[in-house]
Amino acid sequence: MGTTVARGQATGIVYATGIQTEIGKISTSSEKIKSADAPVQTEIKDVAKKLTYATLIIAIILFSPRVLVHLLLLWLALQVPREILLPLLAQLEPLAIKESREGGTYAAALVLYANNPDDRAESRFRTLVHSPSSTIASTAARGLEVLAGIDPHGAVWDVYGKRGFAAMTGPQQFYFAVEIYRDEVNNGGHNQYFYNDDSDLYRIAIEGLRAMGAPSKAAILSEAARAFAPGRPAPTEAERRNQMEEFGPPQSRIFEMADQRFYKSENEPGGFLDVLLAQYALEHRRDFASVLSSDPGRGSRDIDAKKP
Repeated sequence: MGTTVARGQATGIVYATGIQTEIGKISTSSEKIKSADAPVQTEIKDVAKKLTYATLIIAIILFSPRVLVHLLLLWLALQVPREILLPLLAQLEPLAIKESREGGTYAAALVLYANNPDDRAESRFRTLVHSPSSTIASTAARGLEVLAGIDPHGAVWDVYGKRGFAAMTGPQQFYFAVEIYRDEVNNGGHNQYFYNDDSDLYRIAIEGLRAMGAPSKAAILSEAARAFAPGRPAPTEAERRNQMEEFGPPQSRIFEMADQRFYKSENEPGGFLDVLLAQYALEHRRDFASVLSSDPGRGSRDIDAKKP
């Protein structure tokens, strides 16, 4: 082996064996050569990795404040080529009809789609906000906000942090009050909502729910406030907590019934608050630019009722 001699007799001198021979050296060199991925393979691997991370975050969103969606969009602020993304969406869409692992992956792909939309993106998102999967419906709602160039959550918290609640426009006040109501109830029910300072705005939250086309949820919050009868919830957190120290089983039942009705309404057609909030923001988009640094009077008129 390694010689051109086919037959005959000869005397040979062994001066190297194994990998020290010329053939062994060639073999060793070939093992060190790494084949590079084609550009499309590298791109697919990169997208797959980001989708995996995005799916994990989408799963967390089910139990966390909506701000995580905004963080996800910032983290994945990239444009995945449509020749990769669109076939992936088509493949996942039939599987994403309910809460499932595939639904989470599909929602993650929708986030990428919102950052690199085609001319069908808006109609697709408007259809998907009616999905039976809350994850997909919520992500589609956020996709519509991205397409419109608005950031309602960021806008209201920017104004609140810099100038306070009273500086918000009317739509911003409604959005802010309803969003924190939703987050508190999802986290710990109406008992937690009224126990914390967020319920200082409960009357504005009721008005906001009606303005957003959610009269049933406005009625739920009004019914929960009846736990404070014959009076009504005190205007400050400390006073309300004193009231609630006197509560017994009847008041607990009122809160429990309100919780059950709220959670049930979230699964009813047209009742998902994530979608209603997004639709309301889209109707008042001038109030929900990502950063509102202009005069406090900009946008719609202020609501007459201010934070107590």
